[in-house]
Amino acid sequence: MRCISQMRSREAHSDLLSVVGKPVLQSPFHDLESSAAKKLTKAIFFNFRPILFRACTLKCSCLRMESLGIPCDHIVAVLVHLEMTDIPDSLVLDRWSKSARSKVRAFVEKGSFCWDSTIIYRNWMLNDLCREMCVLACRHEAEFADMTDKVLHEIAQLKEIKDYGDAGGLNEVGEVSTLEGCVRDS
Repeated sequence: MRCISQMRSREAHSDLLSVVGKPVLQSPFHDLESSAAKKLTKAIFFNFRPILFRACTLKCSCLRMESLGIPCDHIVAVLVHLEMTDIPDSLVLDRWSKSARSKVRAFVEKGSFCWDSTIIYRNWMLNDLCREMCVLACRHEAEFADMTDKVLHEIAQLKEIKDYGDAGGLNEVGEVSTLEGCVRDS
């Protein structure tokens, strides 16, 4: 009986505190926060406020955005409900954006890396550039023929440099400078 009496006393005290004064609004959603402050007890309101702050940052308790970097169904539902026409930048991780490669390129060009990572990066970058060139050059027969001649000429020049210009096919770190030299058998 004494336990129930204490619970009722705390509840009455909580109700009294809820009637006296208004909490200071802190979130960007003043109208929503004000509405919650008017309708909820102070104790429950202070439990609700962190949820409102998390909503401001578009985070969800399912943590898909934090674990996969992709907005979850809950966040997308909010975006649809708000009739948003553009995905906020905060929901696009750099690693999944179309500009990710240029950011990696700028980072690698600034730093010093071991030879293997540099060769892998250079190969990846050239593949990316060649892929774009192929898409553009294949549209018209004349462009295709012209680009084929240019690429064959560049390959011949690079083979000539390899054969005569770099100490028997070795690069600046003393290893074979062809792609085959980068591939290792496990």
